[in-house]
Amino acid sequence: MTESKEAMQNTIKNLQAKSDFIYKLEDKGNKTIVLQLGSHSIKMGFANERAPFTISPFIAYKTSQLQP
Repeated sequence: MTESKEAMQNTIKNLQAKSDFIYKLEDKGNKTIVLQLGSHSIKMGFANERAPFTISPFIAYKTSQLQP
């Protein structure tokens, strides 16, 4: 009976340690900016965001106006 109680306590400690580690990783994501360059969009945001900011990749240039 004592062994199963100790095993349960060890399991709980391991789970708590894993959740603490995940929270630390999330905190690091607050400081890390991610850029994903693609052919249809450019996505940017912090590493811990689920929905990054999306930009359409357009290139514009100035042309001279022709007189008719």
